[in-house]
Amino acid sequence: MRLVENQVRFTVPPCYPSWTEVLEEQWTWLHRIIKSYFDLQGDRSLDDYQVVRATIDRLATARYRDYKFRAHNHLKAYGPSRPYGNMSAEYWQKCIDFFTSHTFISSKNKTNRDKAKCPSVQGSKSFFATRYDKLRRMQREIELLKNSISVAVPVEDENENENEDEEEGLGDL
Repeated sequence: MRLVENQVRFTVPPCYPSWTEVLEEQWTWLHRIIKSYFDLQGDRSLDDYQVVRATIDRLATARYRDYKFRAHNHLKAYGPSRPYGNMSAEYWQKCIDFFTSHTFISSKNKTNRDKAKCPSVQGSKSFFATRYDKLRRMQREIELLKNSISVAVPVEDENENENEDEEEGLGDL
């Protein structure tokens, strides 16, 4: 497992979205190195070879994911000026380009949204700020309704009613 981790780290830059998108030549190189350390003879059956390849692929996938995670955390912590580990400047620049690309950020945001137990349309405001804004909006609507009602229904003047009563001859009874 340590061999796979070291070889993944030294042969493949962490700038691919996943292990399945790593170039075939890099996979072949990794397989060739592992084959030199272990007795993976070509005279074995095809089923054995498929099992070995699947196991190596599973280990490489996990190690690549860990390596990419550590490189991304290093970039967030120290910025682009300090390369991660013994990474070459060329690989580090590829990593920076990958981690700051729109595709990577979009996929990261999508996975984070999928982790939420319930959907939220709140945005970056806190719950209380959103609540305060909603209450302010409701107060403004109430004020507008009050103003529109008072304009729409004119208040009758009491003096006009008294004058009408006197004109009809009722006066004060």
